Amino acid sequence: MDLFEALVKLIKGESDREKVVFLDEPGQHILIISKQKGDMISVEIFWSNTYDEIGNQYNVPNKIEILYFDTDTLKNFASVVSTGIDSLLGRHTLADYKEKWHTAAFPTESYDNLKQTIKMR
Repeated sequence: MDLFEALVKLIKGESDREKVVFLDEPGQHILIISKQKGDMISVEIFWSNTYDEIGNQYNVPNKIEILYFDTDTLKNFASVVSTGIDSLLGRHTLADYKEKWHTAAFPTESYDNLKQTIKMR
């Protein structure tokens, strides 16, 4: 699941906890956003030296460390993500994104859905 889809699910109340994985070479960063009391969320970022699928399949012990923890309101966190993406897209074209990421185009539809969901709440 991408970050935009995860935030939409949280905002719409379809989920209380979302996990977003960012693959590295090697390893992965894991973002976990969990609803707390009211509109508060906790934001945790972990790093693991293996991919979940590989570690689970081959019983490889994972080295997992927490890199970041904070709390925020869901609305503010989603707005900050949206503002940051708008800034990024103001400096780079969608073609630039595709060239950098090779295998995937920018998730325009998912991002537009997030912006619309933020406006509606």
